[in-house]
Amino acid sequence: MDLFYEHMGNGSPRKRKMKLEQGRRHREKLVKLRDRFYAAKSAEEKEAVKAKLLKVLPLQFPVDEYLKAVRRG
Repeated sequence: MDLFYEHMGNGSPRKRKMKLEQGRRHREKLVKLRDRFYAAKSAEEKEAVKAKLLKVLPLQFPVDEYLKAVRRG
């Protein structure tokens, strides 16, 4: 039993791969929402996307500042 937990520690290749995959999916979701925000025509659409971003972003990240930081050229 102890060997199993040592094998599944933080440094295990499988766990590291899972964390990398999780981060990649999260970044893709953020990019998709950012693109939807800038493609939105009405204010209601933009507010709906902002509400979704609020759920996805970490708590310490204000949505408006995130959108300013990632504004496309």
